[in-house]
Amino acid sequence: MLRASFATATATIAGSTTFADAGWPPSNVLLFGRPFIRAYSPDLLAQRLTLDLATATALDVIWLCHVNFTTCTIQGNATDAWGAPSYTSGALTIARSGNTRYHHALLPVAFNYRYLSLSIPNQAATDGATVFKVGQFLPWPTLVSPPREIKIRPKETRLKANQDTKTEDGRVLDRLKLDEPRWRFTAERQAWGETELAAWREFDRRWDEAPGQAALVLMRPTHPEESYLMRREDEEQWDVGDRVNSESTIEAVEVVAG
Repeated sequence: MLRASFATATATIAGSTTFADAGWPPSNVLLFGRPFIRAYSPDLLAQRLTLDLATATALDVIWLCHVNFTTCTIQGNATDAWGAPSYTSGALTIARSGNTRYHHALLPVAFNYRYLSLSIPNQAATDGATVFKVGQFLPWPTLVSPPREIKIRPKETRLKANQDTKTEDGRVLDRLKLDEPRWRFTAERQAWGETELAAWREFDRRWDEAPGQAALVLMRPTHPEESYLMRREDEEQWDVGDRVNSESTIEAVEVVAG
């Protein structure tokens, strides 16, 4: 079931954070839609990155985007103290998503705390770096399900921005990589009756009115790495017919530059 969240909770960086690189500060993890402006830790020893949500906040989704490690724990507590936190995810395995980056969407059970913390144990970095890197660490209060599952398996594509250097007769000499790959999906969807059609239109309206017109999209519940910040690219055209069985195409592309 495709699901989406349309707004993050407001947060600031809390005092227990050990990420302290002046050029790549911890506040970078809160830059919405900018996964390549990352926060760096000082080394590969155990590290912590903590968000202050200002007040106890219920969260449906906690999202890690573009990290360079494969094991971590997410914790929650009423205070910025982590000896015995009230909430812990247990050890999480961060997998590689279709866009080649490491993402993870955690759906916590009964998270309602002021402080949200990412605990990273000592480990080798996936990119061979000597520091840990975090693109985005964002809290999302509400996860929304559409009225019906998408009709068919979506077509998913990794988009590469390249420019070829060619000879005069068209032979490729070199390929210059212009940008990082982005993820796109296209799928057919159905609405059975007026109620489902109205619910789909409300889903689209919330997506269009989200900050930057971007939503966190979870493609499959059993694959937390298949989670992307995306903008819709379709024109929301419904073949309503007699309004008993309406059909439409939904298309969205990953946001990687704000």
